[in-house]
Amino acid sequence: MLMNAVQTAAGARDRIDPGNAIIIERVSKTFETRGGTVKAIDEVSLALRGGEFVSIVGPSGCGKSTLLGIVAGLTRPSAGSVTIGSTAVNGPYERAGIVFQKDLLMEWRTALDNVLLQIELRGLARKHYVSRALDLLAKVSLRDFANKYPRELSGGMRQRVAICRALIHDPPVLLMDEPFGALDALTRDEISVDLSKVCDETGKTVVFITHSIAEAVHLSDRIIVMSPRPATILADIAVDLPRPRRIEVRDTPEFGAIAQRVRASLTALQPRR
Repeated sequence: MLMNAVQTAAGARDRIDPGNAIIIERVSKTFETRGGTVKAIDEVSLALRGGEFVSIVGPSGCGKSTLLGIVAGLTRPSAGSVTIGSTAVNGPYERAGIVFQKDLLMEWRTALDNVLLQIELRGLARKHYVSRALDLLAKVSLRDFANKYPRELSGGMRQRVAICRALIHDPPVLLMDEPFGALDALTRDEISVDLSKVCDETGKTVVFITHSIAEAVHLSDRIIVMSPRPATILADIAVDLPRPRRIEVRDTPEFGAIAQRVRASLTALQPRR
């Protein structure tokens, strides 16, 4: 059943944690193309509490990645605003960690050096972050691969390195755009468990774009279902499953019931034949 339980961002301000909370207020985005004007997002409002893991699902091309880009400050909205903590996002939000579908590793740098690239680009002292980089690699079972080059790593290992790179500067917010989309099902499951563990330990606010319902339920505190373009929010579904979450949680009736609610919301978007 579709839910219209999305709180307006303005009304939710006094009920969320400050700090690394994300407030999206009436955000719209229109693109000018050779074929005319295309409206990608239509007045989306959403409030994420600090430390909350929120997944966004919806049909392909509905504007999920565009919305993530606006939150990151990489894309300017046509209308509306985004605030992270007390900071209005008017350009690239430098405190965020971002993970894309492609790992974007430098082939001539080792796994450890790829993680530390973030530190170098920020002009920080590399020597102060080596220990943290190794700890992050250990958390995702890659400590023994720190000195391997990307060509010596599997696709799943490479994406784990990309996640560590996004976390090395301890960002309050983690933005992930289909980071496991190119991986096989078993590897996706393994990395989901690793990511869930890291996020549980660090308490970061996470916005996660995915087409996988099981992945969204396994990882999230809430799942946002978006409509076809122009995107609006059609459902805001709470995931009341205990943490930490092992992969076996997917076999429980509670997990199945939440997945069915998400699936029903998405199915309702499809035209009848």
